[in-house]
Amino acid sequence: MSSTSSGSTRVFFSRGAATTDSSPEQRQATSFDQFLLQLHHDRVQATGKAAKGRQYICAPMAIAPNDEWHRRGTKAGYIGRHHRCKRCAGERSWLGLDVDAGLPAGEWRDALTSACGDMDVLIYTTASHTEEVPRVRIIAALDRSVDREQGLAASAALRKRIDDRLQDQFYAPLGWDAACDRAEQPLYLPPMDYVGVRLRGKPLNADALVDEGRHILGRSPPADDETPEEHEAARIMAETQETPGALHLLETIAKRVREAPEGQRNATLFGAAADAAKCDRLSDDRILEVLEVAAIEAGMDPNEVEKTVRSGIDTGRDQPRVLAVEDEFDPVTPELAARKDGGFDRREIRLRPGEAEATIRQCEEALIEAQAPLYMRGDLLTRARPVSHAESIDPEASIRRPAGAVILSPVRIVDLQIDLERAAMFFEPRSLKGVVTWRRVDAPEDVAAKVIASPCHRLLPSLRGITQAPALRRDGSVAATPGYDARTALLVALSSSWPELPEPTQDNAERALGALRRLLGTFPFATLADESVALAAMISGVLRPVLDAAPMILFSAPTPGTGKSLLAHIVAALATGQNARVMSWSSDPAENPKSLTGALIAGDPVIVIDNLSSGLQSDFLCSMLTEPEMSLRVLGRTGQNRVPCRALVLGTGNNASVLGDLNRRVLVSTLDAGVERPELRQFSNRPVDDALRDREALVNGVLTMVRARMLEGPERGPLWSSYGDWCWLVRDTLIWLGMPDPIEVVQDQVNLDPERQLLADFLSGWHGVVGDAAVTTNELLKRATESQFVSPETNFDVAHGAVEGELSPADLLLESLRAVGRGRMPDAKVLGLWLRSKRNRPAGNLRLVGVNTGTGKRGTWRVLKS
Repeated sequence: MSSTSSGSTRVFFSRGAATTDSSPEQRQATSFDQFLLQLHHDRVQATGKAAKGRQYICAPMAIAPNDEWHRRGTKAGYIGRHHRCKRCAGERSWLGLDVDAGLPAGEWRDALTSACGDMDVLIYTTASHTEEVPRVRIIAALDRSVDREQGLAASAALRKRIDDRLQDQFYAPLGWDAACDRAEQPLYLPPMDYVGVRLRGKPLNADALVDEGRHILGRSPPADDETPEEHEAARIMAETQETPGALHLLETIAKRVREAPEGQRNATLFGAAADAAKCDRLSDDRILEVLEVAAIEAGMDPNEVEKTVRSGIDTGRDQPRVLAVEDEFDPVTPELAARKDGGFDRREIRLRPGEAEATIRQCEEALIEAQAPLYMRGDLLTRARPVSHAESIDPEASIRRPAGAVILSPVRIVDLQIDLERAAMFFEPRSLKGVVTWRRVDAPEDVAAKVIASPCHRLLPSLRGITQAPALRRDGSVAATPGYDARTALLVALSSSWPELPEPTQDNAERALGALRRLLGTFPFATLADESVALAAMISGVLRPVLDAAPMILFSAPTPGTGKSLLAHIVAALATGQNARVMSWSSDPAENPKSLTGALIAGDPVIVIDNLSSGLQSDFLCSMLTEPEMSLRVLGRTGQNRVPCRALVLGTGNNASVLGDLNRRVLVSTLDAGVERPELRQFSNRPVDDALRDREALVNGVLTMVRARMLEGPERGPLWSSYGDWCWLVRDTLIWLGMPDPIEVVQDQVNLDPERQLLADFLSGWHGVVGDAAVTTNELLKRATESQFVSPETNFDVAHGAVEGELSPADLLLESLRAVGRGRMPDAKVLGLWLRSKRNRPAGNLRLVGVNTGTGKRGTWRVLKS
């Protein structure tokens, strides 16, 4: 910034009343804060009358000199006055950047605050800002003043710096308005209702930005004996390389001059020269040569032609130059041609009728060339993004996720349009007076919709899920480089370099196991097998993204405060480096699949079902725990979408249990402190904080254990249920290192399964009352109600329900029937449905079978000894 003799930092700028005001007032502020205060004050003064384009600022402008350039055309009127143009632009100690696209709706404050937190900036919404499509301006302070050429370079570097920081948070690059890089570009004042964010970091290092920006733009600094104007002219001359497409474009423009009607020829010639000058591939001399011939052929005065053409060229060169489109030598109007941007040549896509499939393929190729962060997850087009602070505290969210957690979101049509605009240039044909030209258009909505809905995305990378830890590959190698890993089809979401893993030896594996057990040292596991289940959960959390399936781990205890939730958070800390993503289990069975669907679509690596208060039962959860992918209905879309299942499911609850088919898909780790108030116990360590602090070493330990087992351990052990890979990588590793088999707890779970016990009691009571006879459901209900008697063997008291010893078969049958009917006797239809679900399933030494009596009776059953 410019400094006065007193040491205070001054900011110089121009202040114009409207964009048509090319002689703006020159102002200065005593500091950057005072400069921003003036912007806010002028916004207040414009209340009720200032529309977009009425009030602006730009770099300070010099007085127009009496030179040849300023004596031409309308510029003569600015001689002796401050003139807003590139040749009069002075030095400025600030930059202005405009973001027109790409900001996440509802999250732009969090995103830009994170990206610009160390800068001295004001971020404010522009007049075209909406909540759905945020648009903002960034005014940033520099530590010294820069000229026009340096400002262009510094702006390019600052844009890239912000984009890089946003990409670290898994946001896509923003859509910038590069015209705002120019010192003479009008920047509108904040609207009356603007939303602003003031960040008080340090002024940006101008020297570093300029050097970085020149490298980005491929420009060298001016020589010592070269003025900025001479340097810019030399750069344009060096970059100008006439091509066949550019010459064809110029010939098309010249045709407009030849066909111009009398009375409009001079204006047409001026406009044609300005349009041609916007093309980087045409020199001034070539434009003058071709248009001069065309104008004379049209009957114009040769003495006026050169002046008009040069005036038009000057006007066109003041505007952003673009590249001519050369594909098939199709004539493209220069104001709609595209320039090289973003470090790569954007693909040109011609929208031709009847070629939808080819257009979709070209769009996918363009997205890949532009490195757009888009992935095919199953058949769902998705992108990765962080959870915003607003989402993390949303009380209506079905799953509570910490701010910054990386999730996957289905791509919306409007989002894909923005991605396509960054990746490609779209043209549609038009015919004007018999001449077919290609007109530049925005990425069409229907094209974006077709790309999203296309059933076969063969080009975009396939994504199984996200891992926030290094990913173990099948060959034992590890993917620890941030970004997409093609061998595992995982997005490795690591924000920094990961430390090198230890050698996979048995000694290192045993040390790693010891570190994990020390972390769990204060937890009161009921048995060593229960501790082994907890260790299996920790290993599974790290490996889950590479496993096709993994069982659910349930932490249960007889009393609250024993440490169940802490265990779940430790598992999540190792897997993600953050607290767990928690959901509650609803009493409405229809709601839980919706929450789990949202978690699967978001790619949550660890899901915790907290505070289970009753027996857990869910067909959806059964499928989720065994299937590598599921067909799910995505909110706001028709039909089903295939989505991979890569989430480790944890549960917590007091005396929690699982029912039915979930028993063979769930491992229960039981904690028992043996005291009435376990929450009052005092410990010297904080295990969750310890897990987060030592996460890299602990995760490396987990990977070392598994890799050592793969290299030095025995062959695969016996499989369990549908979990082949899990048994090989998790269960066998623990057994190899001397821990109990974690699935030992399953048999106890099965024995305590209420549904299994109900079936055993029901069949025992039935067989005791009916014997081997075949009966219908109506007959069974009748026999059960008629068989209420006092058993001489059990001394059963009907009035009070008291029993000494065991219940009689009749009473056992009655109690079982009431359990089937949820507290009351079921009717024949309900009982029949329940019997069909238990057909041929053994319980104890009895089994229920359906009988075909040949008499036409329907629903005939009998109980036989196995």
